[in-house]
Amino acid sequence: MKKRVTGILLCMLMFCMSIFAGCSLVTRDMAKYLATTVIEITLNEPLGNDNDKMIVQKRDLISAYNTYGYYYQQNGYSKEEALNMTIELLINRRITIAKAEEFYPELSVKEKTYLWSETYDALNDNFNSYLNDVLGITDSSSSSSDDEVKFNGYDKNAVLKEVDDKLLIEKTESASTKIDEFKYTVARDFDKNEDRELIYSNFVKFISDQRDKNYTEAFNDYFKALLSSEEGQKLSEDKISVFEREIKRLYKVVYENYMIEKYEEYYTTDESNESYITPKQIVDLYSSKVRASYTKYEIEGASTYDSDMTNSANSIYYYKDQGTKFFKVAHILFKFNDEQSARYKQIETEYNSGKYTKEVRDAELDKLYASIVPIAREKNEDGIYVEKENKASYEKSSQALRDYIANEVAKEEGKFNKADRFNELIYQYNEDPGMMNPSDIYTIGVDGEGNAVSSFVPEFNEAGIALYNKGNGQIGDISGLVRTENGLHVLFYAGEIENLYDGINEKFSLSDKAVVKLYNERPNILLNKTYFDTLYDELVSDNYAIFENLQMTEIKKAYTITVYPDSYKDLIG
Repeated sequence: MKKRVTGILLCMLMFCMSIFAGCSLVTRDMAKYLATTVIEITLNEPLGNDNDKMIVQKRDLISAYNTYGYYYQQNGYSKEEALNMTIELLINRRITIAKAEEFYPELSVKEKTYLWSETYDALNDNFNSYLNDVLGITDSSSSSSDDEVKFNGYDKNAVLKEVDDKLLIEKTESASTKIDEFKYTVARDFDKNEDRELIYSNFVKFISDQRDKNYTEAFNDYFKALLSSEEGQKLSEDKISVFEREIKRLYKVVYENYMIEKYEEYYTTDESNESYITPKQIVDLYSSKVRASYTKYEIEGASTYDSDMTNSANSIYYYKDQGTKFFKVAHILFKFNDEQSARYKQIETEYNSGKYTKEVRDAELDKLYASIVPIAREKNEDGIYVEKENKASYEKSSQALRDYIANEVAKEEGKFNKADRFNELIYQYNEDPGMMNPSDIYTIGVDGEGNAVSSFVPEFNEAGIALYNKGNGQIGDISGLVRTENGLHVLFYAGEIENLYDGINEKFSLSDKAVVKLYNERPNILLNKTYFDTLYDELVSDNYAIFENLQMTEIKKAYTITVYPDSYKDLIG
């Protein structure tokens, strides 16, 4: 197995579009100012290429700060500390890319085609953020309207295997697998300088083909933002030139991230593709989290346990045996339209004022809830659920649709199959955006007297507690139609929240074999992401720091690194 060298955090450089606009660090907008050298990285034994001497300009520092430094500052670091951390990251990134280019001086035609495709996708992703603004969409899980949604799911980064009675972890993706799995129509010997115009023309053609003023408006907003970010630099301002510079920037990010991945793969992948993360590390990390939660809530007796559970149960790894019991539910909402919502409020107002008797109120509500017509979506070839066009072919009463949902879930064997089927039905019929790609589903508590511990409306809590059934509920149990001020709900019982292992000693002294249970249990039953996946991803991210402190220290000995604090002292403020 080769030594672990990773660029995981370096590979997470976001496609930050507004490089300068709105950044608290920017005090001037001058081309000369932005071109100021802040770092020089010189190879002690030159190889005769562009990487013998690498320059980091102030524009690069500001861009990186927008991506990383501001995040550091939001997590408690001073601006000066955040800048220094950003500078260290930039140095490591430049050196890593230089080493990658040393090992891989020439990319294949397929790799160049892949980078071309990724650059075009990045351009479209940025454009879509402007399109969402034009359309008024704030929920990232929505595609272009409330009637178009997509289940994002989770792609596993590693799998657990048993080989010769030994458990080991294999990585599922690398730079090589990305290229192997990359599908394309025509391979292009992509040139980052010559083909920017082609990408732009394809992009403009895509906008034009939509024949939609919203797309045109979003395109113009994107263009204006790019112009604003370049203000004062005396650059050409025609659309082609501006977007070609944006494409060049996006390609640079895509290319550098890919080269870092290739460099990482060079050191981390052997013939078996075995991960450097071991089952013992997974189990040890889990045990440490259990111990931390146990200490906080049992030993120290933190009074926030109930509220922490209802707000973020997935961040807690030890669950108290005494006191409030917590369980999870998912649901499908058949939502009131605006007219029905207004009528609901009118009925309640008339009842509270004494104009309606209880009997009249109940009769009016019966008619109102009976008037709800659930929506229905179907999945297209892109995996997006789009509302069906022929409503006459799918309209069902709420009760009939509730019965259909219950029958569909009942057909499935096993808790995860039931959850996965209900999740599919969520994307077909649900109108609660909180159920679309949530990091976790809803948690309800019930105290010793049977009272709800929850911020949900009473009717929702009562239906959930009925499914809990004093701890006798079964995952996959479905409620009847539940009436609230939002419409009608169909609840899915997702199980009581319990410790994965019993007994204090077992919780804190787990063998490597315990990783099997972590591999097979999901914190969020609707998402195919297990405890193992969560812990593995965290370990991979955390181990970057180990790499940086050890391997990068050795690599840097081949370079002379000069940082010019005076060139960026104005950024500290």
